[in-house]
Amino acid sequence: MGGSSVKLESEALRLVFLRDRGFTWAQVAPVAEPSAWWDVSLVLEAVTGVRPHCGGELHDVAVLFRDNHTVLTHAMGPGWAETKRELDRRYEILLKEAMTPKPVTLKNRLLLTRLLFQRRLPLLAFAIVVVISIWIISR
Repeated sequence: MGGSSVKLESEALRLVFLRDRGFTWAQVAPVAEPSAWWDVSLVLEAVTGVRPHCGGELHDVAVLFRDNHTVLTHAMGPGWAETKRELDRRYEILLKEAMTPKPVTLKNRLLLTRLLFQRRLPLLAFAIVVVISIWIISR
């Protein structure tokens, strides 16, 4: 299950293909800011407004990059300032959504109760076995 990566670089951008646990994805970074890695689909969403679907296979990820090479080259090169603003804006929105408490519904309460019961069930079963064993021994 070892991970692997391949990094490529052009005049405008850096590209890395990453593979871990059977899933492959690609990230890009501008040459001007080599530590600013972003998932290819997120960059495409920021630039085009549509997040493309990409399977987890190397071929799918490579095709996604190939088909959008021109857009990505512009976004990571001459358009990097605008792309970065949009990526940061979207990141802030996602962060706020993640930090906003979600309302507790009856369905969520039932799921939580079931989960807690399932976690405590082995302990309850052990306690019952101990009590029955003590009762049998003391007879």
